[in-house]
Amino acid sequence: MFRDSTKHMAQFPSDHAKYRKILNPSFSEKATKEYEPTIHEDTDTFIKKLSAKLKDGDSKINLTQWLQWLTFDMVADVVFGEPFNCVLDERSHPCLALSMDLVSFSSFIVFVAWWTGLKNFLVKLSGVEGLFINMVRAKCEKNLGSKSNKASIISNLEKAGNPLNQAEIDGNLTALVIAGSETTGFILTATSYYLATNPKCFRKAAEEVRSTFSSPSEINDDDLRKLPYLRAVVEEALRMTPAEPNGLARKVVIDGIDIANQYIPKETAIYVSQFAQNRSSSNFYLADEYHPERWLNDPKFQNDKLDLVQPFIMGVNVCIGRGLAWMEMRVILAKMLWNFDWTIDAKDREPFEKAKAWHVWMKNPVQINLLPKGTLGVKG
Repeated sequence: MFRDSTKHMAQFPSDHAKYRKILNPSFSEKATKEYEPTIHEDTDTFIKKLSAKLKDGDSKINLTQWLQWLTFDMVADVVFGEPFNCVLDERSHPCLALSMDLVSFSSFIVFVAWWTGLKNFLVKLSGVEGLFINMVRAKCEKNLGSKSNKASIISNLEKAGNPLNQAEIDGNLTALVIAGSETTGFILTATSYYLATNPKCFRKAAEEVRSTFSSPSEINDDDLRKLPYLRAVVEEALRMTPAEPNGLARKVVIDGIDIANQYIPKETAIYVSQFAQNRSSSNFYLADEYHPERWLNDPKFQNDKLDLVQPFIMGVNVCIGRGLAWMEMRVILAKMLWNFDWTIDAKDREPFEKAKAWHVWMKNPVQINLLPKGTLGVKG
């Protein structure tokens, strides 16, 4: 999920609107469809790697790490036309390693974000800005020298006449890579975790995928969109553990406002905590339990306030890449479900259940037991 990556690079609302207008065509339904072969290619590399691990008897998989590698590769492939090869090399790219290590630091950055000078000083002091800018420029130069016709965001910008200057390219593409990888990887980890801890849900999801496609080569996003249970298992994971648990703050710009009978003065930063809202028993029945059926008109959950679940944010800052994120999640999860069964030991559940949330979630290792397809008796 790309959240609102352009927002983080814009100093003023007019900048944000400008970048959204330029980047929107690269995230249109047509453009997203053109990225589908890339999504499949990277996912197939991931599946082959895990299959080899399973064949060699190495069935204990740190799924958090593998999915972060995959989504980081995938977003680079979509943005620049080539992956970082984290999955292929089975190791983190320096930019990925640094961005994951700076989760708590970024939380502090968000806290001081209203003090622009201090924020900029701390970002520069960390060194992360220079590392990502160098990465972006190297990738752009390589793409310019390539004769590949692969669809990518940078190639779309070139076709549009290169509407961004170098500083704007540095900032926006860096934001796209970071925002488009860590959130999607986390939600895929969360969904896989909830399926592992709810065997009935796992069997229903796996059976739906395996009965729809006779081979993994047949899997395509048009047909995946038609699978209600596959969507429901992701929707429920997004409710239980939204990738951005707090939400994006807004500043009160008028002289003051009343919210729920509480006066909020001008210049106050306010937001709604998605995690608290999504886990409230006043909004959802069995709010702390994983039930994909609540998204499928099950009468038991008829009073749930499903419209409160907004993982991609709302309004002008709505996630620019939500269509692409959904395609990635559908394809990756479907191919995992078609190729493997998986479980998780009780002792391995704690890291996920007790993960800390800063601005985003700490990426604790989720160790699953990868099993040959059919081990759990799933039909299809």
